[in-house]
Amino acid sequence: MKKTLLGMLALAISATAAAAQPSVTASLSSGKLSAAPVLRQQDGFSALQMEGVENTWASKARMAKSQTRGDEKSLDFSLAFEAYTALKMNNPQTGAAMPVGSKFYQAFEMSAANRKLYAGKTITSINICAPVNDKLSSKDAWVNDITTVRVFMTHDLNGEFFYDQKGTLGKVGFEQYKITLDTPYVIEEDKPLYIGYYAKIQSTRDYYLVIDGVPRESLDGGYCAVVKGSTAPVWQNIANQNGNLCIGATIEGEGLPENGVSMYGIELPTYVEPGQPFTFDVGFVGAACNDAQSVEIEYTIGGQAPESLTIPFDEKNYLGFNELAIYTIKNVICNEQGSSIPFDVKITKVNGQPNVSTDNKASGDFQCFEKKLGYTHRYVVEEATGTWCPWCPQGFVMMEYLKEKYPEQFIRVAVHGGDEMAVNSTSSVITMFGGSYPSAMVDRTYDCMLGYSGVDVNAELTNYYEANKDIPAIADVDLKVNVEAGAKKVSIPTTVKFAADGANANRYRLAYYVVENNVGPYDQRNNYAGGSMGAMGGWENKPNPASTIYEDVARNLVGTVTGLANSLPGTIKAGEAYDYTGSASITNVVNDEFIVVAMVIDSNTLRILNAKQVTAYKSSGVESVVGETAEVRVRGAQGAVLIDGDYASASVYSVSGQLVATSAGEASISLPAGIYIVKADGVVAKVMVN
Repeated sequence: MKKTLLGMLALAISATAAAAQPSVTASLSSGKLSAAPVLRQQDGFSALQMEGVENTWASKARMAKSQTRGDEKSLDFSLAFEAYTALKMNNPQTGAAMPVGSKFYQAFEMSAANRKLYAGKTITSINICAPVNDKLSSKDAWVNDITTVRVFMTHDLNGEFFYDQKGTLGKVGFEQYKITLDTPYVIEEDKPLYIGYYAKIQSTRDYYLVIDGVPRESLDGGYCAVVKGSTAPVWQNIANQNGNLCIGATIEGEGLPENGVSMYGIELPTYVEPGQPFTFDVGFVGAACNDAQSVEIEYTIGGQAPESLTIPFDEKNYLGFNELAIYTIKNVICNEQGSSIPFDVKITKVNGQPNVSTDNKASGDFQCFEKKLGYTHRYVVEEATGTWCPWCPQGFVMMEYLKEKYPEQFIRVAVHGGDEMAVNSTSSVITMFGGSYPSAMVDRTYDCMLGYSGVDVNAELTNYYEANKDIPAIADVDLKVNVEAGAKKVSIPTTVKFAADGANANRYRLAYYVVENNVGPYDQRNNYAGGSMGAMGGWENKPNPASTIYEDVARNLVGTVTGLANSLPGTIKAGEAYDYTGSASITNVVNDEFIVVAMVIDSNTLRILNAKQVTAYKSSGVESVVGETAEVRVRGAQGAVLIDGDYASASVYSVSGQLVATSAGEASISLPAGIYIVKADGVVAKVMVN
C-alpha cells in the first residue's frame, strides 16, 4: 500500500466549476498530471537529479493530441501520464552504472481489457519519450545522446520478438518521438501483446528509463532490463515503486471510443460530522480519442437521494487520452450516522453524452457520528526495515523523532524482514508494504515517505498529526497483560468500545503486537556513511555497516494484517463494552521488559482505528521471585509495599506493566490492594498488598 490514492497527487490550484446545485462546488485540485511525485530510493537504480534545472517536458513531451484523418481517427495510447524524471539501472553486484555499450530494454503490456477494446485496430507507430544525458544537459535544454533504437512487439517478454525495427530519436531529451512502423500491426484480442524498445547505453551519464513517477499497483507499464553483450534480458518491474514508463503506441481505425472518461479513484475522509459540509476528491482519466470538455458525476451517500454535478473543464484543462485531473467536490452533507456510511460515485456523461468508459465507478465508506462521542486517537506507525537495507537508517531517525516529540500519541512498531529479527507472524505486514524498504505507514493509511528523495519525513509527520489530531477515533481499546508461569506466553484481557452503531459482520477485529526494545547489537547497512547523501540524524557520522542496538522490534503479531476473526461481535452498539482475551507467545523476547499493543482493525481497509500499548515484564508471571538480598528486602503489607535496605532506586509496576510508583531509600509506598512487581536494583519481587 502507498499513500492514499489521490492524496499523493493533490496540488492546490484555484479553479471553480459550475455546480448542479448552489451549495455544492467542484474545484481543480491538480493539473492533468500528478503535481509533484517523488521517487523512492531503490537499490539497483539511480534517479536523475533535477534540482536547479528547468524542466521543459510539460510543453515538449506531452503525448500528442488525438487527430482526425478523414473518416479514421487515431489516439496515442500509453499507460503513463506525462514524464516526471528518468532513471538508470545499476550493476546489481557493484551498484555502479552499467558500462557503455550495455543494452537497456523497456516495455509495457496491453492488457486483455485493452486488447478487447482495440481489437481490429492498427498500431501504426511506437512512441518514445527520449532519454536524457545529465552531463550534456543544461538549465535551458535537455539533451539526449541515445538516437539509434530498435522498437519491438512480442507475445512473450521471455520469448522471440515477432516485430523488430530500427528507429531514430532526436537529440532533445524528454521529447516524444514517433517511430512509424514499416508494417502496421493489427491488434488481436486473444494474443498477449508487449510493446517496447531497446538501445545501447552511450554514456554512464545516460538516464534512459523515463517514468511518470506515479506508483501503480498494476505492473503493466513498468517492465525493464539492462544487460551486457548478447545476454537475454532479465526483466524487472518498476511500476509499483516509480510509476510507468513513458512509452506508447499510436492506434488508428474506425470506431475508436469517443466521449469517455475513466475513474482514477476517489479520496474520502475517514470521519464526517453529521450535518456538516465535507469534501471529497475524485480523479478523472481521459479514455477516448476526443478531448473531454466536461463530465457529469452522480454520487450517493448512504440512503440519501443521489446528487448530480456537472464539471466543465476550462480549455487549458480539456482531458485528452490518459491525461489525469483531480477535482475536489465541496460542501457535501451526510445526514446519516453509523460506523460505515456507504458512498458511491459514477461518471455518467462526458461532453453531455453517455460515458463510453465502463471503468467509471468508485465506492467507499466513512464514519459519521457526533464528535463528542468519539475517543482520543493513538496512532500506530509500522515500519518495514532490515539490517541489510542501506536506506533504513532514515526509519530509525523517524522513529526516534516520534519517540521524543510524540511519546503518547504514536505507538511505534518496527517490522523486520530478511534479517535476524524477522519473524514469520509479521509476514502479512511485509506483504502489505509490497517489498519496499524502508517503508512506514501511520494506521496503514498514510505513507510516511521513507526512502523517497527530497522529503522531510519528520516535518511531514508533524503536518499529518496537526491536521488530524482533533479527529475523533470511532473505537477505544484498553488492555491488561498477564504473564503465565514460565514466562513463555501472555494472556491479554481486552475491552473495546465504539462511538457509533453498526453491523460488524466480522469487519472490525482485534490484533496484537509484542514489541521489544534494546535488541542486538547487529550490523546495520548505512548508505548515509560519509555524508555524501546529506545529514541523516547522525548516521552520516557512523560507519557502513554500523553496529546497532534496535528499538521497537516486532517480536510477534497475533491476528495477521487483517486481525483476529470473530474477536468482536457481529453487531456493535455505541458506548457498549466488548470484552475479548487474546494471547501471545513471548518465547523470542530476550529482555525481561516488553510491550504489548492491542489494535482495533478495519479488516476491509486494513486501517487501524485505534490502539493502546502497555509495558509488561516476564518476571511478573514467575511464581517464585527473589524478594530480598543482603542489602534489600521487599514485601507486601496492609495498604502498602515496604522496601528496606540500601538501594539506589525502586520502581513499582502493576501486573499489566504500568509504572505506578517510584522510590529511593527505605520506604512505605501506599497502594490499593492488589499484586505488584517491584524492581529495586538487583531485586525483582512480586508482592501482594492487602
